[in-house]
Parts: sequence; C-alpha cells; structure tokens
Amino acid sequence: MKKIILSSLLVLAMSFTYAQKAEFGIKGGLNSSNFSGDTGGVDFKSRVGFNIGAFVVIKLSEKITLQPELLYSTQGAKISNVTMIVFGDILTNADIKVNLSYINVPVMIKYYVADKFNLEVGPQIGFLT
Repeated sequence: MKKIILSSLLVLAMSFTYAQKAEFGIKGGLNSSNFSGDTGGVDFKSRVGFNIGAFVVIKLSEKITLQPELLYSTQGAKISNVTMIVFGDILTNADIKVNLSYINVPVMIKYYVADKFNLEVGPQIGFLT
C-alpha cells in the first residue's frame, strides 16, 4: 500500500512541476492476460479483462513527452474441463477462473516520429490488490 501511495505522489509531483506544459486525461480499454511458465502441466487459457485510469502528458521537447499513468486492471486466466476433488467429492468438467486486480503504474516516454504518429517505450510496475 505504501508503494501505491508513493507512486501516486510521484506522478502528481511530476505533473505539478511541469503544470504549464502538462495535459491530463483518462483512458480505458480491454486487455487479455494468461499464466505461463512452470504451470505443472495445467493448460491455462487467456482471460479478457478491462483497464481504466488516468494519465498526464508532460511535454519535454517538440518530439518527446513523458506520460505517467495510474491504471486499475483486471487480469487472470481460465482453466476448462478440470477434474478435481473438493471435500471428498470428485467434480469433473469444472471450469476455474482466476480473477486478479492490479494497480499498474506505467511511465511511458513518447517519441513523435511524425504528426499524430509516435513510438512509446517505458517500464511498468504493478501492485496486486
């Protein structure tokens, strides 16, 4: 929780520092997530979720801007047709959905190649809520 508060304060501090050149906005969209790696042979399927949040665009030069964001995102995965034992009973063809909620803080650097066309790159930190 401390990290979330500190990250939010950092975003706000940066926006106030460059207040005369900053633009604020909101964003939202759909995302697809899945589990990978050592899953013990379990075949996870992707899950569609959503994200919503706010951002600030800080103009650093004519071609470069900094865009920190604060997003709420739903993520996870699905497993279909699972046979499992629950309280001694065997359940077959069960469907399991893993629902996770994250607060994501991406910090994007945007380079404008041409008018209304840019490339973005940057790190993101996510906090499981």
